[in-house]
Amino acid sequence: MADRLSEIRGIQKAIVSALEKGEDVAELSRRLARVRAEIAAEVEVEELKKVATEREELRNQAEAVKARVEKQRVAIAAFLEARDGVVDEMLPFLEKAKTLVDLQGKCYEQYRRAGDLVWTTSLPEGYLPKELTVPVLEGADKVTDAQDRASQAVSYITAGLGLLQNLQRVDRPFPERPATEFEGELGTPEPNCLVCQHSRAEEINKALQAGRPLRGLEDEFSISRSTLSRHRGRCLNLGPIRMVEQVEPESSASSANQTFFHG
Repeated sequence: MADRLSEIRGIQKAIVSALEKGEDVAELSRRLARVRAEIAAEVEVEELKKVATEREELRNQAEAVKARVEKQRVAIAAFLEARDGVVDEMLPFLEKAKTLVDLQGKCYEQYRRAGDLVWTTSLPEGYLPKELTVPVLEGADKVTDAQDRASQAVSYITAGLGLLQNLQRVDRPFPERPATEFEGELGTPEPNCLVCQHSRAEEINKALQAGRPLRGLEDEFSISRSTLSRHRGRCLNLGPIRMVEQVEPESSASSANQTFFHG
């Protein structure tokens, strides 16, 4: 560029000198115009180089996005394949787990009869040994299994299996906003969802969003835990259910049973 400017100044001096002498400056004018045009062209080329560099950077970014999308596609395919294997193994396991519910009920059949005997008959001292204890099923929280824990466990397994089975790959358009803005949005209501059609649906939704245990909601709204869990996952998009819920207050009958079982 400096050489071009020096050349322009030299041509300008030559034109001034020629004009002073009364000479023709047509050729000098053409040279001046040509040099100025070359300088303008060089400046424009430099600007175009910047544009080309920016476009190349954008293409590289686009290729990087495509590569990440493809990695995600491969990862999802691997997950779904592994999920199918887990589900296939869980189905027969779930059928076995359901038998525990019936077996659990039988654990208390004899104790109900024994309870009738203890509470309705006064045996003289010495007929029953003092070290006699009553075996019960008891959880880690020291609460006796008068709440059908086996049935509760099976419902959790069933709900978890349903969540796994419901996952599927969906190809969406590339988002025009940050992915974090999609978090917390409500899912699409199921057309046959009993909770969505419930007269107190708004109240139920607030309770689920607040994280209230499904057992309490089941009793309050007369809706099964599996239905509430499905509604929470599919319609509210709140994610998987918590596998450990708070223990609801015991009824007086359950308290009485526990007193007898521990006794």
